[in-house]
Amino acid sequence: MSHHSGGPARPPSYGSTPAHGTRPSPGTPQPYSTAAPSPGTHLPYTTPSSYSPPPLYGSVPQPVQRAAARVASDLTPGLPDPASRKPWGPAWLVWLSPTRWHFIRGLLLLPLCWFSSMVAIAFHALADVEKPEDISPVYVGLALLTVVTPWPVLLRHRYPVAVVLGAAALPVLFPYDAVTALVCLPALYTSRRIRWILAGTAAVVVSVTAAIARDLALPDSDQVFATSDGETLNAAGYVAVGVFALVVAVGAGLICRAIAADRRTAVVIDHAAQNAELHTARNAVMQDRLSRTEEREAIAREVHDTIAHSLSQIALQASALESGPGATPEVQEATARIRAAARRAGTELRGVLTTLRTGADGHTAVSFDDLARLLLDLRDQGTRINSTVFVSEGHTAGTTLTRACYRIVQESVTNAIKHAPGLPVDIVLRGAPATGVTITVTNPLPDDAAAPPAVTGTGSGIPGMTERARLASGSLTAGPARRQFQVEAHLPWTGPSADEP
Repeated sequence: MSHHSGGPARPPSYGSTPAHGTRPSPGTPQPYSTAAPSPGTHLPYTTPSSYSPPPLYGSVPQPVQRAAARVASDLTPGLPDPASRKPWGPAWLVWLSPTRWHFIRGLLLLPLCWFSSMVAIAFHALADVEKPEDISPVYVGLALLTVVTPWPVLLRHRYPVAVVLGAAALPVLFPYDAVTALVCLPALYTSRRIRWILAGTAAVVVSVTAAIARDLALPDSDQVFATSDGETLNAAGYVAVGVFALVVAVGAGLICRAIAADRRTAVVIDHAAQNAELHTARNAVMQDRLSRTEEREAIAREVHDTIAHSLSQIALQASALESGPGATPEVQEATARIRAAARRAGTELRGVLTTLRTGADGHTAVSFDDLARLLLDLRDQGTRINSTVFVSEGHTAGTTLTRACYRIVQESVTNAIKHAPGLPVDIVLRGAPATGVTITVTNPLPDDAAAPPAVTGTGSGIPGMTERARLASGSLTAGPARRQFQVEAHLPWTGPSADEP
C-alpha cells in the first residue's frame, strides 16, 4: 500500500497471498465430414453443429458473417440423420421400427400373416383326419407357433436379410404359406445390395413354390382354393396366383428402392450444395484474412520507416545537444530525459509493430510498479502530481489489467498537461481482487482569460481510453464536473492468462 499527496510518487507495496486467474481459450471450429453412400446402403454422414470462421486480426465484413451464419444454421439435409432427430416413441419401439409409419404398417400386416399361416395349417391338419378331434398334436403345436412366426415382420427394416430368409424357410420346412415372406421381401429391396436382393428373391420363389406344391398335393376338397361343391383351381391357376403374388412383391420392392434412391440422391445433392456454400464462405473469410494481413504488413512497414526513423533522429539530436559545448547541467538533464523517452517510445513501437504484423501480444509487460515509476518520471519533468495509490495483492493481477490501468493514467495525465498546463493533477487509484480497480484523475479547468493556448489534439484520447476500458470488461467516463475535468474508470480484477509467466 502506498499513499502520496503532493509528493513524489513511490512504488506501492503489495500483499503476499498468491492467486491465479485463467482465461478460457478461444473455441475452435468443429470439423465436418461427408461420405457418399454406396448403392443399396444407408447414407452415412455427419454435419457440423456449428461453424466458427478462422480467427481474424480484424472484424469480419458483415456479408461474410451473414453467409457463414446462414450456412451454419442450415446444414440439415432433406432426409434427417436418424441419430439426431427426435425419437418418435420409447426406445424399444424405435429399435423395432425407424418411424411410426413403419411400425403401424407392421402391426397391420401381423394379422394377415397370422391368418394365412393358420389357414394353411388348418387345411393340412384336416386333410389327414376324418374328425377334428383326431388332429395330430404336431399340427396343434404348429398352430400355436403361428402366434410367434409373424412378429419378425416388425424387424423387416432393421434385419431384412435375416427376416426374409427365415420367413422363406418356414413354408419349405413346415406346412405354412409364403405370405410372410412375400410381405417382408420389399424391405430387402429398399436398403440392401443386389446380391442380397437376388438371394432373397430366389428364396421367396422357392418358398412360394413349396407352398403351392404342398397345397396341390392335398385332395381337391381340402385345398385352400376349393369351393363348397368340391371344385378348385388347377395347377395352372395355382401357378398364376403364385406368379401374381411374386410380381406384386417384387414390384413393391422396386418402387420402394426407387423412392429410397431418390431420397438418398436428394440428400447427397443437398449436402454437396451446402458444403459448397460452406467452402465459399470459408474461402471468403480466408481471403479477407489474407487481405487484412497484407494491409497490416504494409502499415507496419510504413510506420517503421517513418516514426521509428523520427524517434532515432530525436535521440541522436538529444545526445548531440547533451554532449555539445556549453551544455549546462539543466540542459544535460533535459536531453537525458528526452533520450530516455525516445528509447521507451522505440521499444513500445516495436511491440505495436509486432502485434500489427503477427497478431501476437508484442507489448512490453507492465505492472503496478511501472505505474509508480511513471508518476515519478512525470513529477521529475515538472508536472504537479498529487497521487494516492492503494493496491492489494497487485502481483496477482494480469498484464491486461495492469496495462489498461497504466495507459489510462498515462493518457489522462497527458491530456491534463496538454489542455491545462501548469495546473495540478490529482490521481487516485484503488484496487483489490474483491472490488476491482477504480481510477480517478482530475485537474482544474484553466481560466479562459489567463490560460495559454491549448495544444491541438486529434480527439482520440478519450475514445481510446473508453475502448481500452471496454476491452478489459470495465467502464470509463470523462467530462467536466464542478470546475474540474474528471476521468473515472472502473475495471474488474483479472488474473494472469494461461500464456503469461
